[in-house]
Amino acid sequence: MIEKYKKSLVAPLDNDELHIFNITNSLERSVQEILEIVNKKAYGIYLIGGMRGSGKTSTINLCSAKYWRTDLIRITINCNRMIGIESFLYFFIEKLYEEVKDLKLPDEIFNEINDIRIKIHNNVINKQVNKNDILKKESTKTDKSDEVGQEYKQSVFNNRLQFLKKVSYKESSSDIEQNSSGINIIKEIQERNDEFILVNRISDVMVEISAKKKDEKYRDYNIVLIIDEIDKQNKKFIEDLLDHYKNLFLNSHITTFFLVDLLNFLEINKGNELENKLLSYFTKSIYIPTIDYDDIKDYLYREFKIENYKEVIIANYLTNGVFRKVNTYKYLGERWESNLFLKAYIFYLILYKSEVVYEKLYIKDLYKIFLKDIIEEFFYKGYIYSSEIKEYMENMQEKFSCKYNFYKIIINSLMQACDETSYIKYIILPEQEVKYFLNEKGKDKLFEEYSYKKIEYEFDKNQVCKINSYFYKEQPKYIKISNNKPYDGNDIIRLIETLQKDVETLYIVKKIMVFMGSEQCSYSAILEVKRSIGMVMYSIEDFSFSYESSWSIQKLKDFIKTNGIKLIEIEMDDESIEGNIKYIRDILSKEIKGEN
Repeated sequence: MIEKYKKSLVAPLDNDELHIFNITNSLERSVQEILEIVNKKAYGIYLIGGMRGSGKTSTINLCSAKYWRTDLIRITINCNRMIGIESFLYFFIEKLYEEVKDLKLPDEIFNEINDIRIKIHNNVINKQVNKNDILKKESTKTDKSDEVGQEYKQSVFNNRLQFLKKVSYKESSSDIEQNSSGINIIKEIQERNDEFILVNRISDVMVEISAKKKDEKYRDYNIVLIIDEIDKQNKKFIEDLLDHYKNLFLNSHITTFFLVDLLNFLEINKGNELENKLLSYFTKSIYIPTIDYDDIKDYLYREFKIENYKEVIIANYLTNGVFRKVNTYKYLGERWESNLFLKAYIFYLILYKSEVVYEKLYIKDLYKIFLKDIIEEFFYKGYIYSSEIKEYMENMQEKFSCKYNFYKIIINSLMQACDETSYIKYIILPEQEVKYFLNEKGKDKLFEEYSYKKIEYEFDKNQVCKINSYFYKEQPKYIKISNNKPYDGNDIIRLIETLQKDVETLYIVKKIMVFMGSEQCSYSAILEVKRSIGMVMYSIEDFSFSYESSWSIQKLKDFIKTNGIKLIEIEMDDESIEGNIKYIRDILSKEIKGEN
């Protein structure tokens, strides 16, 4: 299903693609925290961390989605494009201009932004000219030094007077260099002061944009700034950026999110504010976790039409729940290793038994990484000692400054796994040492068993009876999943199965149309789902046509009937769902309430 609407399997999600993240339960807590910040305009600087590929950018895009917010300005700066912090203002003002140029704002604001743009452009050009001049002078000075050195050597052998002249020349040259150096320092001070003034002007403009206007034809805006790909830079880059532009980040009535990987997230959150000055800049740190086993199962079933547990267990192991890798798990190099499924199964078994009680979301991600390393070592040697596990875990805890007893968790889970499976054996040695053995006997039978073990969803009858029984007056946020691309009844059924506990309403829209001179119809499906961002309306437009085979719409209707869901079918002209949401929901309200 994913290939029907996603342009890239590795690029961050945005716009209609965001429905993927909106139906991922693992991210609920993080999404709620970020949404609260955005909705309440809690101005400040926030640190967003997560493993590379876990979906930090996609999550922020979901929480600051512009296409259902008319009052939001989202500015995203990709640090991969920046050449040092000096280029930050240039990229910032360009992005700001792009985002506001089509908005209704007073002319004074547009004029000020344009004037600042011109000045920043001129500053960039002048800095480059100055650099070129310095390089040219350095080159000339080198040539002169070589020439002076040659003449000096000749003077020693020929004429003492000539030597004194050269010494005099060098002294005067040194005075010139000192004067030149003084001029350069003055230039640097002027440039820094000019930049400081520009930053203050930008801050004032941002405050004006976000402030309530006297003229009602202009509105106030919620400004969100995203500093992305900052983990591609070093820690010093982050420090310099915050030191240099803290007035912009803190005094401009904007909400700024810094996106970093797990290692930078741990480094920045290390210690306290006395030991680590970076901590004092951030109002709050929020972690975006990897998705868990159940979410991987739902996602593969829904988006890739995977129907057996074997693939889910393998994907869970190979990807560690990193969203980008889940999309491409079939192409990971070690997929065809002979022991892969047994590794993946033992990983799943131990992880399932592990009671990782944690307040910080990154704890479980660290645990999964450590557990996978131990399993790799276990399979490499065919055995492992408890003392080796303890030493490894203690080293990792020290390396990542993580005060959590991972060793106790994994040993308890490992012993439970030994009791439930024959693939791990153990013997108890003196001094509380335990040796664990790998037993590969029967692994082919295990592989075959899970290859045929089907993913099946059972509906909770108490939950199903609530669908289409209540009408929510508040208009949901609209997300169009398909864009006239080949969907069918099975795709919609998979979506309902994986979202069942959150589905509030499910109905079919029948569009009357004329095709080749005769009256025909097309069918669309709409789900209204309660999620962390509020009520969401998902539409799958034109998935079945009456002039084609009717199996697709019939499949969906049979599914609705079989599961005891009230069938609601709304008729309308052949127009888009998005342009007729009010009309559709008015009819829906009457259908649910039983009005004629």
